[in-house]
Amino acid sequence: MGRLPNTFHYGRWQLGWVCVLGLNLIIPLMFGLGFAQDDARWGMWLAIGCIWLAGHFYCKRGRVNAYSLVVGGAFFALGQLIPVLQIVAGMIGLSVARGLNLTNLPSDTKPLPSTSSFFGGFLATTITAFLLIPIAYSIGRLAYRVEELKKPLPDLREL
Repeated sequence: MGRLPNTFHYGRWQLGWVCVLGLNLIIPLMFGLGFAQDDARWGMWLAIGCIWLAGHFYCKRGRVNAYSLVVGGAFFALGQLIPVLQIVAGMIGLSVARGLNLTNLPSDTKPLPSTSSFFGGFLATTITAFLLIPIAYSIGRLAYRVEELKKPLPDLREL
């Protein structure tokens, strides 16, 4: 594959994306596997695979995108110590699936809604990711801008 212009090594960023995605799955998987049963778990795994693939290709689009996705995702992974956003996003994803009648209603044995359909697991996982990834990307983009501001400005007399 080789180098892209400006010594951009997209392979390193793609490896970073795999690591960051794995770190960001810790809390969502703990909750998601509790809400998903049967075929919904297959839908959840397919959604995670699609998200990985999308991030993999997104990292190839350039240094700024790769930096923003990976660095922002790393900061966001640290936020799992207090996973309020992750839980809220997961509940929104599950609520959308419930609104489309893709979840099982709460019962005496299970006080929380759950999903057992393939599409319900896929949809809840995808919506959760689509709520969290833009936040992580924005954090990374802000970090990129801060790094850019640290660089000295060119001397206008030399232009």
